[in-house]
Amino acid sequence: MAYQPQQWDLCLASDVTETYNTETSTSPDLVQMVVTAASRWFSSYCSRVFFAVANLTETRNGNDQNRMVFRQRPVWALSSVVINGTPILVVTDQISSGALFDTDMVYLRGYQSGVALAGWVYGSLKFQRGIQNCSFTYSAGFQTPGQTALGVTVAGAPLLPFDLTEGAAETAGYWLKRHRNIANESTGQGPERVSFSKEDVPPMVKTMLNTYRSATYRFA
Repeated sequence: MAYQPQQWDLCLASDVTETYNTETSTSPDLVQMVVTAASRWFSSYCSRVFFAVANLTETRNGNDQNRMVFRQRPVWALSSVVINGTPILVVTDQISSGALFDTDMVYLRGYQSGVALAGWVYGSLKFQRGIQNCSFTYSAGFQTPGQTALGVTVAGAPLLPFDLTEGAAETAGYWLKRHRNIANESTGQGPERVSFSKEDVPPMVKTMLNTYRSATYRFA
């Protein structure tokens, strides 16, 4: 069975074989499998999906605040916001009332006009408190090497940052080398021994990944 690139792959198999000098006997399928596994590990560790997705709809509980954090980031397009079944105008200027966004958050600004939200006394726009009563549709994520290899191009998506590509390739190379010494803590004879790292990923890669981990925002 031949393993193919996946859309969540943060690097290519060739990035690993060319940069980290994997043994010529290493199966190309094994390299591709490890690339995908490392990329999925990155997503799990950071609690986010890195590949680009267009027109993703989130349904959330209202928090009685004027902002919410997107689950997927970075966001590069916002097409709709609905609260209690009432659409909120998406605006792009600096003064109009409505919904606006940056790469991490959706905001509500100003006052609702025209149609009153159910149970809402007129006032400043908020994500009115409720259960699954707020939704927004947006496009987010990065154009990954895996998507490019599959011929999938998501218009408007920024390219994956190089540090993620390098980190994924380094982790895949690290896992392949560790694969040859699986279950061994060290090797050698007498006092001359070589110890193997027990870290999940190279420490420098984990330090880099910590800058991409999803944070929980709280607002009083």
